[in-house]
Amino acid sequence: MKRPFMTFIQSDKGFVSPITIFIVHILFLLTFFQVSMYQTTLENTQKDLQQYKIHTLFQMGLQTFIHETDKKDPYHYQFPSGTVEISYSTTYAANDYYIMKVKIMEGATQQRSFELPSNED
Repeated sequence: MKRPFMTFIQSDKGFVSPITIFIVHILFLLTFFQVSMYQTTLENTQKDLQQYKIHTLFQMGLQTFIHETDKKDPYHYQFPSGTVEISYSTTYAANDYYIMKVKIMEGATQQRSFELPSNED
């Protein structure tokens, strides 16, 4: 003897139960969608915070490097939120090019290059 699938729907003789089940399914889908959106928002917020920390370290390292009088390559700076390493790359068209590696305490790293006017006269 075969048992029909979902007998509780097939044995109903009315219109209210299928509509109710449909509405409940829609509500569950909306709920799961909202939970997924919330988790994605949390992840994006964490990544944005890391990006802000990296940018802050970049600015702090650049300002420290510009105001430092003792120039020896490579330059290492330790800040409360991470470390910055600056190394000389090349000189081209009266500008010195440097590579800056920024690492925050959470482990994220980023490498950027920047140029400064050459000090040679």
